Amino acid sequence: MKLEKQITKDKKQRKVRSIMKSINKRLVQIAKRALKIDPNLKRLEKVVQKLDKVSAGVAKRRKAGASGAAA
Repeated sequence: MKLEKQITKDKKQRKVRSIMKSINKRLVQIAKRALKIDPNLKRLEKVVQKLDKVSAGVAKRRKAGASGAAA
């Protein structure tokens, strides 16, 4: 009786582990696909970052120029 319960418990655990493993495998595949970045998108991202730095520099100069002119 105990042995039969243990066997059914083991089967259930094995089935759950199998399902979890397959779900994990699918999620990893989806994540890899989602994280793949197109080379053009990478270039666009770099350009946008450079523009952001330039615009931040211009904003600082304007602010410094405006405060210097007011004084």
